[in-house]
Amino acid sequence: MRLVTFSAGRSKRRAGALIDGDRVVIDLQAAHRARRGRASPRLASVLALLEGGERALDLAREAAAAAPEEARVPRATARLHAPIPEPPQMRDFLCFEQHLVQAFRAARQLRASRAPDPAAALAEMEAKGILAIPQTWYERPIYYHPSRFSVCGTEEDVPWPAYSTALDFECEFGCYIGRPGKDISRERAREHIFGYTIFNDFSARDEQTLEMPGQLGPGKGKDLTTPTRWGRAWSRPTRSRTRMRSP
Repeated sequence: MRLVTFSAGRSKRRAGALIDGDRVVIDLQAAHRARRGRASPRLASVLALLEGGERALDLAREAAAAAPEEARVPRATARLHAPIPEPPQMRDFLCFEQHLVQAFRAARQLRASRAPDPAAALAEMEAKGILAIPQTWYERPIYYHPSRFSVCGTEEDVPWPAYSTALDFECEFGCYIGRPGKDISRERAREHIFGYTIFNDFSARDEQTLEMPGQLGPGKGKDLTTPTRWGRAWSRPTRSRTRMRSP
């Protein structure tokens, strides 16, 4: 099931499901109310759905399968937001070596470009292992905590920060954890995954390059403010996908 958070016109954000080749959004709460005669707190939002587990998903599937016309919203008139606009917590992991190779190469080139002799500066950094993949990455599950308030939906404007001239994007794969746990084995990991999404991780590369030597992870290089929370700045539209696919 492809879950979305959407709004239509001046309505509040609601939990929905994409059907008919993504041409229609089912208002899950409206469909459930038409079928059962009452609202369900499990369908109040996509986050409520996630926290409701399989029982909530069963309600959503039931609502989507028999949705009346009044609960069907044309995709063309709906605005998609992030699946969970303000997630309770976020963790950003570095999982693919090739991504790191490319990112550190770009960071070295950016820093070298500011030197009087960029070619010599780049050669020196490569010889000394500056901005190279740390050995720790191969041994530990490294991650940082992004700001959960810096989430945008599809086709929303991402403010270009005033302190950056090198804003970049990264297409990444996200997992929503719906079942809590600790010291989970690899064999049982999928039991805790509620759904998946694709997103863009926007980065102020010049600021990030200056921050990383501090060894506390990215700060302003990653946590860009959202237009809805802090006002608009000169911006470019995102190209992120905001659909969540549940197992």
